[in-house]
Amino acid sequence: MGFRDWNTLYGSLGNMASRAPVHIGQGVFGHYLGQPFSAKILGVLENSTGRYRVTLKFDEPIDIIPEFSFEVMRQRVSCNIDYTGKTIKKTSNSEPHLSLVL
Repeated sequence: MGFRDWNTLYGSLGNMASRAPVHIGQGVFGHYLGQPFSAKILGVLENSTGRYRVTLKFDEPIDIIPEFSFEVMRQRVSCNIDYTGKTIKKTSNSEPHLSLVL
């Protein structure tokens, strides 16, 4: 890894930027409540549990209720993800609410 010894590597970890799987301004793809999307990351905040609060702005609004009777459109969402880019909370079919392709 380019460090002269273990102590130098360990000491540099505290000086590194956030370990977040995404960064502000990054374009991402994934699924939100079962709907595919492309989006831009507007915000990333690391919390004390090791997860990241991310705010996404979808390129195109997403209808989160795929029913014929009405639409519920979302263009911007915030949620907590882990280092894999997935939410802990799941839908009734056990899929993460949000899943990013990293």
